[in-house]
Amino acid sequence: MFEHTFDANSRTSPTDRLEAAVATVLACLDELECRARLKASETIRRRLVAADTRALAGTVIGDPHAKGAARTAFRIAGDTGVSKREQRRRVDRARAVADNPQLADQVAAGALGVDHLDALAGAAKRSDGAAAKDPDLLAQLTSVTADQARMVADRWVNQRVTAEQAQTEYDRQRRLRTARRATTIEGLAQITLAGDQASIEMAWRRIETAADRLYRLDGGRDLPADQHPRSTSQRLYDAAIAALADESTPSNGNKPGHGRCRPTILVTATLDTIAGKDGAPPAELVGAGPLPRSVLEQLCCDATLAGLLFDGDGQPLWHGRNLRTASTAQFNALVARDQACVRCGAHWSHCEAHHLLPWNAPARGETNIDELALVCPACHTELH
Repeated sequence: MFEHTFDANSRTSPTDRLEAAVATVLACLDELECRARLKASETIRRRLVAADTRALAGTVIGDPHAKGAARTAFRIAGDTGVSKREQRRRVDRARAVADNPQLADQVAAGALGVDHLDALAGAAKRSDGAAAKDPDLLAQLTSVTADQARMVADRWVNQRVTAEQAQTEYDRQRRLRTARRATTIEGLAQITLAGDQASIEMAWRRIETAADRLYRLDGGRDLPADQHPRSTSQRLYDAAIAALADESTPSNGNKPGHGRCRPTILVTATLDTIAGKDGAPPAELVGAGPLPRSVLEQLCCDATLAGLLFDGDGQPLWHGRNLRTASTAQFNALVARDQACVRCGAHWSHCEAHHLLPWNAPARGETNIDELALVCPACHTELH
């Protein structure tokens, strides 16, 4: 359908022939009903992305990770007038394809989605190209949805980070930390914070926890959302301002509330890591990635430590049909295992425990850890 034969001896320029081909393709698309048109358009998009990525990869083929090559590719990608974010995305794709040319073929054939390629390219950038060449990672990515691809790629990288690398990356992020004040195009005052993953994750969890308290004070689920005095974004703003001003969480837009909100932060670590043994893998701040030793020690000074066992006796992780809802221990174990919503990658703090086999199904599903999965409310509703 998308192939078109042109006279190789035609005296028209490649640009003229291309414009004629585009006109032909658009005319064909106009003849299709909406669903078929969208599918066809996505097929064309994949092939164009593959072709563009191959071309850009040619500028970095000598050394995909050399700064000079990246600058050249970035400059070429910018000539098309796209945003800097899109420029970086295209350069990262080109680096990955330069490391593994078959990736472009798979995208063109539809075996690998563009979003999947972006997730793989991001992992390749953080692993000096190793991710692009790993067939197991590629197989995992092709078996999940586009929403899950980034989570799978991030987990692949995190599992290969050593304690020394985690500390080095943390130190780098700390050196580059910054805060800026600006004004938005709507004329609103704005504060932007950029820094290490651990600090931002912990700050954001505190803000979300405080905002959740505001949600309940505003009426919670007992009041329709359109009747709440504040939107979700406004509650997050109020909670953030209260935290920055070192105040108690406000109960409404003007009056302070009572007491501080203590956020829940989950860290997974082996016993060797906690003991500080040489060669032990780094701990992981669930939702943010590897945690350097220095931050783990700070957290251990003011934290509740709990051992989670995935097999063996002694942990209340298997309830059979005695309980329908997952226990706190089960939920924490799900977070440590699944990290985020297994369908869309939503942060674990917004997730629920889902019975893979419904508890009220004729086959009588059980509340056991190996029969539960972490999903967000939207995915949970869709599944049911």
